[in-house]
Amino acid sequence: MKTILYALSFMFLLASCASVDKLVRKGNYEEAFSKGISYFSSSKKRKTADVKAFEKAYQLLTERDLAEIERLKWSSGSASWSHIVRMYENLERRQFTLNRILPLVSEDGYTAVFEFKDYASLVRNAKEQAALVIYHGASDMLAKAESKKDKNMARRAYVEFEKVESYLFNFRDVRTLKEKALTLGHKIIYVDIRNDISGRAGKDIDKTMWNYALGRHDDLWHSFRFREDDDMEEGDMLVLLDIHHLDISPEKENNIHFTEQKDILVRTDKWIEKKDSVEVEKIKEYYQTVSASLIETFREKNAILEGGVRLVDLQRNSVISEKPINVHFAFADRGMMFVGDERALYEDTKKKLDLHLENFPIDEEIVTYLVGEYKKVIGSELNRTKS
Repeated sequence: MKTILYALSFMFLLASCASVDKLVRKGNYEEAFSKGISYFSSSKKRKTADVKAFEKAYQLLTERDLAEIERLKWSSGSASWSHIVRMYENLERRQFTLNRILPLVSEDGYTAVFEFKDYASLVRNAKEQAALVIYHGASDMLAKAESKKDKNMARRAYVEFEKVESYLFNFRDVRTLKEKALTLGHKIIYVDIRNDISGRAGKDIDKTMWNYALGRHDDLWHSFRFREDDDMEEGDMLVLLDIHHLDISPEKENNIHFTEQKDILVRTDKWIEKKDSVEVEKIKEYYQTVSASLIETFREKNAILEGGVRLVDLQRNSVISEKPINVHFAFADRGMMFVGDERALYEDTKKKLDLHLENFPIDEEIVTYLVGEYKKVIGSELNRTKS
């Protein structure tokens, strides 16, 4: 088995090597280089023709990339310089990969010659040029965002400044401009609550809602605050939460009384009698009627909390959207008990027996549940203001 595996491996290596020259002749230099690296890294059987083909592939790839870089330098825009950076970095990686298999000597003693360059300064210069072009574009974008009060444009400028930092950290005044873009692109969203529910339930709702953790919705571009009086000058949006109706139904209990009974065999007598000289077995059964009284109880209590949410654009003083929010509570339970002789119960009835009957929930518990469900919906609506 090992012999077969070794043979297959050897055949694979031969096929890989043979394909290098063919790929070079077809002009597939990238694939020829990649296959050559794989083959020469693991095999010492290197024919001169194969080594020369690999040598040529590397040379042509380098010349091709350097020519493309020179062409791109005449183009304007950040995309060109970003591409140049990537190409220089690719030249560095290719050179590093090649260096791992050197010296590359064929079986006939031919030593491949490769030209190496120090691309570090070229990469650094390309990054500076890319950063500079992006910087100017982002600066112009930020200026327009400020004049037009366009928050989305300010956010795009922020992203561009981050690209600058990906090339050169702490470039010029990028950090200051990022902060400015962040400020211009930031939205302040106020939240106000109007609760028309009176009594203790209304107070409980107020306490729970005003303690809502708005901060969990904050992110880089959004800050949520509860409205305090008329302090909304810096605000961008108002989320008005309206709670106007609470209905808790009375406790409903329905009891169904019924009786079940059975005739139960309690005794059997047997004896022998002779009739016409023939013995005959006699049997007499005695039955007793047993019964049980049952009560099946159904309990039910429902509630609904009605309200809504309105999104208002404070800069344009216009309503963006309105949506009703209705949350429900439903309690239902049943139980069954009996008094009397258990033997009178039918099998289906026995399966329905349930001596544990839940107590009706108190109104305070219901209000807490309803407000919790209302807050879940509100959370989704607050996140929707970010879109």
